[in-house]
Amino acid sequence: MLNTLPTHQGMSASVGAQAERAGLVAALFLLILTVGVVGAFVWAGYRLRKREKTPPPAYAEFLNQNVVKEVDAEIEGGWR
Repeated sequence: MLNTLPTHQGMSASVGAQAERAGLVAALFLLILTVGVVGAFVWAGYRLRKREKTPPPAYAEFLNQNVVKEVDAEIEGGWR
């Protein structure tokens, strides 16, 4: 019956293995988290640069650019 009780050496070895595994899991989690955050910043920068290089949307050519000039002319002409 005494042989079935865990000894101090057996318990400490088991706890040491669990601590080492927990350390590896924590390191892997932090590595994945870091890669995810850096990847998100790289992706956001890529999208921002891509958006700056693309021409404006097609509907911009249909906007009436003369509206501002007409309003200015009406204000200068005495319309209020």
